Amino acid sequence: MQLPCGPDYAVRKQFPVLLDLPGYREFPTLAWQTAEAVKAPATHDPKAKFTPRSLNYYGPPGTIPSVPYFLNFIPGAVPADFFSNKVVFVGARQSADYSGKGKDEFATPYSLWCKEFAPGVEIHATALVNLLKGDWLTRFPPAVELALQLAIGGFLGWALMQTKPFWTLILACGSMAGVTVFAHLMVWKGGVWMNWCFVVAIQIPLALFWSVFYNLVRTQIEKLALGKSLALHLPGHRVKQILKNPSLLAPGAAEQEVSILFSDIAYFSRIMERASQERLVPLLNKYFQTTITSIHQNQGTVIKLIGDAIFAIWNAPEPQANHADLACQAAISLRKRIGEFNQENQVEVSFLTRLGLHTDQVYVGNFGSTERVDYTAIGKGVNLAARLEGANKTLGTEALISDDFLCRVKIGCVTRKIGQLIFKGCDKVVVVHELLGGLEVEESTQAWRKAFSDALRGFEKKQFEMAAAGFRRAITLRREADQKGSLLAAADIPDDGPSRFYLERIGLFHLDPPPEEWLGEIKLDEK
Repeated sequence: MQLPCGPDYAVRKQFPVLLDLPGYREFPTLAWQTAEAVKAPATHDPKAKFTPRSLNYYGPPGTIPSVPYFLNFIPGAVPADFFSNKVVFVGARQSADYSGKGKDEFATPYSLWCKEFAPGVEIHATALVNLLKGDWLTRFPPAVELALQLAIGGFLGWALMQTKPFWTLILACGSMAGVTVFAHLMVWKGGVWMNWCFVVAIQIPLALFWSVFYNLVRTQIEKLALGKSLALHLPGHRVKQILKNPSLLAPGAAEQEVSILFSDIAYFSRIMERASQERLVPLLNKYFQTTITSIHQNQGTVIKLIGDAIFAIWNAPEPQANHADLACQAAISLRKRIGEFNQENQVEVSFLTRLGLHTDQVYVGNFGSTERVDYTAIGKGVNLAARLEGANKTLGTEALISDDFLCRVKIGCVTRKIGQLIFKGCDKVVVVHELLGGLEVEESTQAWRKAFSDALRGFEKKQFEMAAAGFRRAITLRREADQKGSLLAAADIPDDGPSRFYLERIGLFHLDPPPEEWLGEIKLDEK
């Protein structure tokens, strides 16, 4: 009788009784018939002969002792007690025969490694030993095995999604090895077999593929979200650089020179009182769109928005050799855009924007805790830039820059020296200039700028009468210059804020003259 085997010519199961064979209702196998003859415990239950069992092979072909048939006819070739008290199976090891006749060798679980096939007689003997020892392989019920496979697949699918790519591959390979070893231990120690190849060859590779696909999609989504978040602070080309080199966002900070810009909307609290919330919120968003665009187009990094204020820097997170020029261009562009913004939107109150710019050594990087970091800049230079922005209110100006900033600017721009100021909380004297615009305003502002410059020199030399006359002349010349091409009446043209500021100081000095060592510096009490 030919043993029932699979497509790979391997015998895995034993069927004690074959049913519905032609001419037979029940046809017991050789192993079962022999087991009944020797009264093996497995044959005591009449129903047991209908139960299929998985064969438990004890080793590669040749594990069960055997001798060639012809040696029995040679005296002394086989020990006299070799067959004593044993069940003997007689069969041939038929590796090949004439065409059309099946051979009597079959694959076993060991054939993959030892490359040998077992003769049919040895498989019959193995089936009998299984019945005698009662150690055939059992299998979980189909529902239990399915549940176990689904649980393993589900857990690995979840676990692999939680790990980074390198560790995902390590975990997948380790899981394959672990399941393989566990399945073999179950066979060797517990006599339990399960379809572990399905887990190793199908489930784990599918879980690995799903993990890679999931993490790839998640990474792309996170990258897009990060790009959108960074785009609120950085120009487009800088966002691409950071996405290619995420180490730029690593925790930590370094001291470096940066150009700093602070902006603020003048009289914003009054604007909030007068404008409706429905009107103000979209206007403020549009205002930020206008101002931030000017910064981004000049390669600046917006650090944060503080209420209606903007804090931006240049020369970080990547170096920019012309960072002061870029910041200066951004300030000029921003002032021009705000003027156009006020005209286009017909706001109830003009969004006059004050600016403060300074260049200094500060600490720049990611500050915060392990849960949240904030890319920012800190240091005295940042405070000074904020003080410059705030001083616009006192001096009646729109854009103040420090001498440290101006000396690094190489592009053409029009400025005037405002004076030597000591800000609140600082002991250092800061030479401050006003940024008036690009070269296009040079000619129209030349007369009153010169008048102011001459008056300021007289003020610093304590020539207060001459300085006062010069400041009044600067106010007159500026009004005349501003009135040209304007529809406003002369009385409605604003005067020169710094000149008015110095005239007030001169009045105070008449009452309380400065000390002998005074060199023209003025201390500001406002932040």
